[in-house]
Amino acid sequence: MNDYYIEDNENSLTIKYEWHGSDRPYSIPKWELGRTRGRESEWLMQLLYKPWASRAMLYDVAQYIIRYNPDNDIDWESTYAIVNSHFRD
Repeated sequence: MNDYYIEDNENSLTIKYEWHGSDRPYSIPKWELGRTRGRESEWLMQLLYKPWASRAMLYDVAQYIIRYNPDNDIDWESTYAIVNSHFRD
């Protein structure tokens, strides 16, 4: 698992992660956090296939989505099932 932390900025979340020996940023605008792809979280589905993403990272991002957009239309059961099936331990 790669090291990361999430900066909670005024207008965005910025995931700071280590990749190939250097720190990199990945920003998500807060106003887009509740977007869906089908019924799943748009942002978690995008992050799912990043080679530097981890299950823990996606779960942390999910908590920010729930905090900043609690009335979203995301099907969390389906979203978590997809995340969990991708990161089989």
